Amino acid sequence: MIYTLLFFLILMLVMNLAIIRPHRKAFNKRAVMLNSVRPGLVIYTADGVRAKVDAVEKDRVYLSCFPDGVRLVIDLESIGLVEDYDEKYARSLMDEKIQKGREALVNRRISTQKKAEKNQDKKL
Repeated sequence: MIYTLLFFLILMLVMNLAIIRPHRKAFNKRAVMLNSVRPGLVIYTADGVRAKVDAVEKDRVYLSCFPDGVRLVIDLESIGLVEDYDEKYARSLMDEKIQKGREALVNRRISTQKKAEKNQDKKL
């Protein structure tokens, strides 16, 4: 009984170290890279197209391709590589976005609680 439990605990530890952690690390690195996309940077799409970023809107990226300047609109997730992005700057931008999202969530919870209190006061 105890050997079976020990076996599964070791198996879970090995799975975490061998599969889950590297995948999470790669996912976070890609998220930081995609967060750094801004006009003027050169990117490579997943299909291998090299282009310069003209504009970024939420999930869409407007590109002008080299050398002819053909204009493309792609999804942000189809970016394969961003040339020469500053990882520290991108990480700081991502941290700011996360902080703003947390603040917005707290504000929504507070407003929801206030509405619930007002509704209770009206019922009484």
